[in-house]
Amino acid sequence: MNQYQRSMQVWSILVLSAINQKLISYETISKLIGVPTPGIGRFLFPILNFCQQNRLPPLTSVVISHVTGRPGEGFPEELNIVESQSSVFVYNWLSREAPDAEQLQASNERNTR
Repeated sequence: MNQYQRSMQVWSILVLSAINQKLISYETISKLIGVPTPGIGRFLFPILNFCQQNRLPPLTSVVISHVTGRPGEGFPEELNIVESQSSVFVYNWLSREAPDAEQLQASNERNTR
């Protein structure tokens, strides 16, 4: 499974968390997908890029450290965490199709240019 296929997997987990208005830790995602916790960020960046480029709430804001209770250092500093999480919780994620691996890769590549 490549990075973008893994990101698709994580997207589904984050949408489920958002629908249930629950935060989820990096550690929980790690256990669910079988990837070490320090590697989770690389699957979140394509999701964040996709959300930003498609004017969606920052879905990755629901992912927090179990130690700090906050998103990791990769979360954009200019975004208010509480407002971001609130917007994610009220958005109707099931009203749109989840991005596929190619869409996530394209968003990620556009952001790194």
